[in-house]
Parts: sequence; structure tokens; C-alpha cells
Amino acid sequence: MKKPDQANHDLIAEISSLRQRIEELEKSEMECKRAQEALRESEEKYRILLSESPDPTFSFTPEGQYRYVNKAFALGVGKPVEYIIGRTIWDVFPKEEADKRFAPLSQVFRTGVEKVIEVRVPRADGDRYYVTTITPIKNLKGETISAICSSKDISERKRTEEALRVSEERFKSIVSTSQEWIWATDTEGRHIFSNPAVLTILGYHPDEIIGQSALHLLHKEDAPKVKDLLTRSIEQKTGWPNLVFRWQHKDGTYRYLESNAVPVFDNTGALKGFQGSDRDITERKRMENELSESEEQLRVLSESIADGMVYQVNSGKDGRQRVFSYLSPKVEAFHGLKAKDVKRNPSLIYDQVQEPYRAILAEAEARAFETMSKLEIDVPVQLPAGDVHWRRFISSPRSHSDGSIIWDGIELDITRQRQAEEERLRLQQRLQHAEKMEAIGTLAGGVAHDLNNVLGILVGYSELLLSNIPEGSPLRNHVEKMMKGGVRAAAIVQDLLTLARRGVHAEGVVSS
Repeated sequence: MKKPDQANHDLIAEISSLRQRIEELEKSEMECKRAQEALRESEEKYRILLSESPDPTFSFTPEGQYRYVNKAFALGVGKPVEYIIGRTIWDVFPKEEADKRFAPLSQVFRTGVEKVIEVRVPRADGDRYYVTTITPIKNLKGETISAICSSKDISERKRTEEALRVSEERFKSIVSTSQEWIWATDTEGRHIFSNPAVLTILGYHPDEIIGQSALHLLHKEDAPKVKDLLTRSIEQKTGWPNLVFRWQHKDGTYRYLESNAVPVFDNTGALKGFQGSDRDITERKRMENELSESEEQLRVLSESIADGMVYQVNSGKDGRQRVFSYLSPKVEAFHGLKAKDVKRNPSLIYDQVQEPYRAILAEAEARAFETMSKLEIDVPVQLPAGDVHWRRFISSPRSHSDGSIIWDGIELDITRQRQAEEERLRLQQRLQHAEKMEAIGTLAGGVAHDLNNVLGILVGYSELLLSNIPEGSPLRNHVEKMMKGGVRAAAIVQDLLTLARRGVHAEGVVSS
């Protein structure tokens, strides 16, 4: 048995140890309270964050009952938070949708493994799409007692992906149906893509083109140019616009292709190659060559016309804004004007037309424009040197594809023709005058013969009277005057006969 002092000492030591333990417990309790408070604050903070988070967050029981949902989830499904909590997934979504959502959830409860799914939320204003991460919540025994789900709204991404898919489908459709050859090459000029149009344009299947160098199919004169172009484009990292090259068709003929290309870069900015499109312009080149030949023939023809000037006038849609689109070189030589000046200012030609023919020409052109009929008119033109020449304008209006009216015509120098016509008119007038005088002479001849018969009687009887009237008789003087008058009248009649015969009457003594 212990002594009292020893017992007291042990009691005091035990009491001290208890007090120390109590202090430790109190301290531990204080730390626990602080930890609980910190946990409460942390939980409150995360609850607020989850509640205000733009991403839908919610938790489930194994039976599919909602234990927690934030505002974003409630807004997403279009129902209040208070309505959703405590209800099952089948109360919130239609059965078919609910079954689809519960299947992966039950899998997480069964396996205890986190799962990521993509879900669609039907809404009146348009479907929304979410990526949801289902995370299992386990107890100390490792049993899954709950699951918390966090969703990310990917509706914009889905719309972007759908738009991209539609765009890609549209691009594929355009590329596959395009009549232009759409292609891509690496930096060596080898084809790495070709659409089906190459079969129509060059006769090759796309598979025959892939891996082939473009240089092998080019015309031998164009291949070096393309090689230099490719080298220059690689150095400058640029493409090329509207360049025309000759490509060999599979049948051995050559086609003219108009090429456009742009450089293609990888993510680091390094040049990967080129992509572009080629258009078959063989028919256009043929037409251009034919047009060039036709224009050359027109030029030769217009320059070979000795007295004319070929022209073409675009008079606009209203027929007033005339612009010379073509003038043969004769314009400078004849009108004393520069062709380039006349093209800019057509009135330089019209101002040389003398009045009143200038107004007559304008009226004739307006009438031809209204009726779309041929115009042919002769007008006098006064040149800068002062000479006046007659010109014949012959032109026909036709409608252009842009709605304007084109006048194709020719201007002829008819000065000599007009002079010959004037001379012909003068000769014709003289002939008419001569014929008139001949008619008058014939008439005068007939009258003269009749008068001659009358005068013969008058003079004859006057002579008989004189032979029977004695000298000194007062009647003799009157008879002599009658005979002299008859003689003078006979002389006048003789002149009329001379006129009628177109000759000159001369009398004289013929000596033997």
C-alpha cells in the first residue's frame, strides 16, 4: 500500500496529465472547429461557384434522382432548380431521352469508372449540345454512392463543326463537279490532288495524274517557262494569276489552259506547295486567232480601198454618244486629222460637213437609228486646206450585246463621180438646147418656105406693075417701096432657111 504522500503525488501527476490531455482535446477541438469552418466556407464557396457557373453541374443517386443542380443546368432544361432537385431524370426529360441519359450513369455506378458522354438537349429555341463528365463519388468502402456530372456547352462548336461539314461537303461537290481542273502540287511540281475535270480537259484519270510532274505534260516551249515560274514562286512564296500554257492531251494534241494558283503553307509557315485551277481556253484561243486573222484581213482591205475610209462607230444605247472604235489609216491622209483625236472626239469629222448637209446627215442618221435601216447619203466635206470633196457615207446599224448600237460603214470619195455627173448634166442640157433649136429651125424652115411663096407673088407682081407704070407716075414710088420691102422680107426668109439648115448662106459671082 502506497504512502499518503506518494499517493498524493501520483494523484497530482495524474490530474496534471488529465489537464494536459484536456487542453490537447480543447486545442484539437478548436482546430477541428476551424477545419469545419474552413470546410464550410470552402463548401459554400464551391457551392456558390457551382451555382453561378455557366457550365451545367448536377449530381445523381444510383436511382437517377437529382440531389443537386446549378442554375445553368436548370436554365438548360428550362425548369426551376426547386422543381428538379428531388425528382428523377424521367421527371425532367421524356422517357426516351431519360433512358439514354441513365444508361451511361448506371454504368458509372456499376463500374465506379468516370465516363465522358455527349448529349443533346432539345429546346424550343434550338437544340443545345453538351459534353458531360460523370464522376463517381465513393464512400470509405469504395462503393459508389453518388455521381456528380459536369457539362460543357459545345453548341457553338457543334454548329461550327456542322457548318464546316456542310462547307466541306459543298466544297467537295463543287470540286468534283467543276468544269475547271482543280489541282494541288508539292514544291517539286508533282500533283498530289486532281479533280475529275482533268479527264475531260486532258483525257487523264485523276489517278494517272497523281504523283506526276506537271513539267512532263507541258509543251516543250512552255515547260522551261513553267520551271522558271515555279522556282520564282518558291523563292517569293507567291502564286500566279491568269497565265496561259499549252498542255498535251492524252491523244497527243495540245490544249491551251489558263492557270491560277496560290501558295500553301503548313502550321509553321513553311511552303508546302501550290493549289489552283486551270480552265480550258482552247476554243477561245482559236476564236481569238480567227478574230486576229479577220481583223488583219479587215485592215488590209480597208487600207487597200483607194478612195474610202472604213470606220466603226459605237453610238451608245441612246444613239447619241458616238465613239469611233475603229478608223482606217485613210482618215489622217484625207481629213487632215489624227485618228486618235477623231476617236476621242467624233465631231471633228462631222464639223467638216458643210451646211445645210450637216443637219441633213444628222436627220438621216436619226431616222436610220430609229428604224435600224441602212444609211446612204452624199454630203460635201470641206477639208482644212479649203478643198471641198463630196463624200458618200454608207453604214448599217446593229445591236451590240451590251445594248449599244454599232455602225459599221465606209466613207467613199465621190468627188470625181460628182464632177463627172455635173459634166454629164451640162452636156445633157446642151443637147436638150440643141434639140430645141433644131425643132425651132425645122419650124422656121417650114414657115420660111410658106413665106417665100407669098413673097414671090408680091415681088413678081410688083415688077410687073413697075413695067407698066410710066416714069414720073406717083404710083411708081409706092410700087417700088412694095418691091423693096418684099426683097428685104425674102432676105429674112433666106436667113430662116439658113438657120433651119444649120449652115451659112453665102452668095458670090463665079467667074468662068
